[in-house]
Amino acid sequence: MRSLTLYIGRQVLFATLSVIAVLTCIVWLAQSLKFIELVARKGITIDVFVQMVFFLLPNLVVIVIPIAVLTAILFIYNKLINDHELLVMQSSGFSYWQLAKPGLLVAVLFTAVMYIFNLYVLPVSSQNFRELEWSLKQSKSINILQPGRFNVLGKYTIYIRKKYPNNEVKGVLIYDIHDPAKPVTHMAEYGVSIDEGDVSRLILFNGSTQEKDSSTGRPNILYFDQYTLETKGSQKSKKRKVKAQEFFLPGLLNPKNPKLKERIKLNMIAEGHQRLISPLYCIVFSIIALIALMLFPYSRRGRQKQIISAAILVCAFYVMTLLLLNMLKSLTIALSALYGIVFLFIIVGLWILSPLGPFSGNRVKDK
Repeated sequence: MRSLTLYIGRQVLFATLSVIAVLTCIVWLAQSLKFIELVARKGITIDVFVQMVFFLLPNLVVIVIPIAVLTAILFIYNKLINDHELLVMQSSGFSYWQLAKPGLLVAVLFTAVMYIFNLYVLPVSSQNFRELEWSLKQSKSINILQPGRFNVLGKYTIYIRKKYPNNEVKGVLIYDIHDPAKPVTHMAEYGVSIDEGDVSRLILFNGSTQEKDSSTGRPNILYFDQYTLETKGSQKSKKRKVKAQEFFLPGLLNPKNPKLKERIKLNMIAEGHQRLISPLYCIVFSIIALIALMLFPYSRRGRQKQIISAAILVCAFYVMTLLLLNMLKSLTIALSALYGIVFLFIIVGLWILSPLGPFSGNRVKDK
C-alpha cells in the first residue's frame, strides 16, 4: 500500500509543481503589465525590479495552487486509467479509497502550504510590495532620471542627454514652474546628482538660467559656473493607505480602528474568511476530480465528458463561494452558508470515496 501511495503521489506532486510553475509565470507576466509603466517612467534599477517581482509572487502562487492540484490530479489519474494501471490495481484488491488516497494527500499538503502563505507570507509580501511601489511613485530622487526623454519631477521638467554610472549627467535642460507666473529655464553642460536622505540635489556646471522679465517681456539670462537645484520627498505630505491584503488574520477578523467605515470593516472580515477558506479549495477540487474519473466506467473514446463535468462543477463551486464572500460584506448569514458549502463538499466527497460509501464494492469497469 505504501509503495502504491508513493508511486501515484509522486506523479501527482511533480505534476502539481510543474503546473504551479507554468501558471505562476503566465499570471505574473499578465500582472506585471500593471506596473510596467511605473518601471519605464521611473527608470528603476534591476535589483528594485527583482524585489517587486519577488514580493508579487506569493499573491499569484495562492491563486494558482488549487487550479494546479485539480489539473495534476485530472492529468495523472486519467493517464493511469488510459494505461489500464488503475484497472490492474483494482483487480489486485485496492479500493477506491486506497487509490484516491495519494491524490488526497497531495491536496492536503498544498492546503497546508496555502495556509502558511495566507496567514504569514502573503501579508508580509503585500506590505513590502505596496511600500516599495509607493516609495517609487512618490520618489523625487534625481537619480531616477532617464536620458533622452523629459522627466517630470515635482515642479521640475528635466531633460538630460547622457547619464553615467557615477551619477554624472550631461546636456541638462530644466524647466522650473515653482512660480507658475515666472517659469525659469536652466541649461548646463553637465551636472552631478546627490541624494541625502529625503533631499535630492542636482549640481549644475557651466550653464545659464533664463527668466522672463515681466516688465519688458525680454528674457533675463544669468550665466553660472555652478548652480544647485534641490527637491524634497513628499512622504510627509501624503500618507499611504493600507489595504486589506496587508493585514494579518487577527487584524482582518477583528478590525479595531474606530475610524474605519462599516463597509471597509466588512471588506476586511471577508478578506480574512477568504484566507481561511481558499486553502480548502485544494481538497474540494481534488475530491471532485477523483470522483469524476474513478467512479464512472472507462471508455475507449476517452473521458472528456467526465473531465469537462469536473471542470464545470469546480467553476460552479468557485462562483458560489465567491458570491457568498461578496454577500458577506452586507449579510452576515452568508458566513454560515460559505463554510457550510465547503465542508459539505468535503464530507460528502470523502464519504463517497471511503469504504463506507455507496461505491465501495465497485471496480473501474472497461466499457
